[in-house]
Amino acid sequence: MENTKHIAILWCLILSVGLLSGKISVSPSKIAIDDAKINYVETPFVPIVFFDSGSADVPNNHNDMLTELARRLVDNPDAIVEIRGYYHITGDRASGNAMLAKYRADAVRAKLIQIEPSIASQVIAEPASNPKRLWRGDDGSLDLKIQQENQRAEIAAKVSRQMENKFDSTDPNTILKTLKSNDEIYRIERVLADNPLVFLLIEGTNLSDSDNSAKSLKILDKVRQKLLDNMENDAVKSRVFISVKNDNNTNKSINISVSAEWIVGKPTCENRSTGTVEPQSVRIESDKAGTMKIFRDDGYKIADVSSRWNLSPIPEPTRKYFVSSISANSSPAQRRIWSKKIEFKYSSKPKMMSEKLIIENFNIDQLIISDTPKYCANRDLLAKYLVSIAKVNRNRTISIKIAGYTDDTGDDEKNRQMSLHWANKEFDYFANLIKFYSGKKVENIDKNNAKCGNIEFEIIGMKNVDDNPKISESTPQGRVAKRRVEIKMEIK
Repeated sequence: MENTKHIAILWCLILSVGLLSGKISVSPSKIAIDDAKINYVETPFVPIVFFDSGSADVPNNHNDMLTELARRLVDNPDAIVEIRGYYHITGDRASGNAMLAKYRADAVRAKLIQIEPSIASQVIAEPASNPKRLWRGDDGSLDLKIQQENQRAEIAAKVSRQMENKFDSTDPNTILKTLKSNDEIYRIERVLADNPLVFLLIEGTNLSDSDNSAKSLKILDKVRQKLLDNMENDAVKSRVFISVKNDNNTNKSINISVSAEWIVGKPTCENRSTGTVEPQSVRIESDKAGTMKIFRDDGYKIADVSSRWNLSPIPEPTRKYFVSSISANSSPAQRRIWSKKIEFKYSSKPKMMSEKLIIENFNIDQLIISDTPKYCANRDLLAKYLVSIAKVNRNRTISIKIAGYTDDTGDDEKNRQMSLHWANKEFDYFANLIKFYSGKKVENIDKNNAKCGNIEFEIIGMKNVDDNPKISESTPQGRVAKRRVEIKMEIK
């Protein structure tokens, strides 16, 4: 018991030192934007390296992905990536064996460390339990596309220390008391503060006696609010998400876990926003030396800065932004420090707003939506974001298309049906979140159209049609990126 008290005191001191070891101030902190035009596009981040037949040499067309991944690891020092290699019996011919799979994982690790030597301890090449496990197709396939997608090394992310708590109780006070007694709240806030792309997921299983997602979401949100009340850092609070999970088990439970999956799963984005904004830049002052960076409220890095952040293209006004840097004190345990939030507001309604946001990437034969933390976090984040936009623009129609895409493998009509199936599965879950955050009913107009207040939904299967110029059908990573569901939002 005495040791537990000492640990509690130690974590309190660590948290306090971390939060007080430096200060960043920004001015102005609230900025108005006039005549805004927003054109924002997300592109899937595919954390897989595909190899030529029989080869363990990393092709150059993966350099951009690996460079971005290395940068993310630098910004998130508590994240670990694990790389596992695979081979295809037919595609890799005589070279195809477990050693080739191992060499592929080693080659990707070496490439990442070459890009950024400081991340060496964060990158692990692990042997795959089944190095001939198929990504798609069969091991005797003569289809070059299938062979290419199986000659690969996959990259997964986790936090260096497992942080997961499971509760049989659904009472927020009981859960909070347990977390406090174990010092988990302090650890969680510290890890989220030091790692901008790490997030917390509160997941509930079978919380309602009936299949009532609204009731389950309400229970989870109460737990979230209790946690947020005990956190100080606004940047951290933005990365606490909820998700409902149903299974055949009748036991009710709540699982609270810290995930680093966004390190390898966060889409890259392109923002072509324009408008009139005064001032033209945000002035930044810090009492500690070191490189400062701009992060969006979901942890995505926008820019490196010195004393000013130039606002071109203009940020998305419905999101919040933070300045952060590593505290350059003499302590061996350097900590990331954060500014208070920078808020942008419309001084007049946007003239045009168009955004394409990724919900999930699908495997070619996948029939149900994924319940991995990164996709659960995406759904919660996007639902809150879309509802906030609808509230800001309450007198205008928010047009939402939930669109499924596949690559060009197989029959066109089958592809259309599969992509529509994926889109409908995502909408079924997403509609519950929209209803919960808006407080309004989601009304089905017909099979593929629905409405919630001023939000209009259309669910469509786009098969292999794709207008994202960054996604190429000619490469295996492009084909994987095409198999996805995304939200297309327009304000009319």
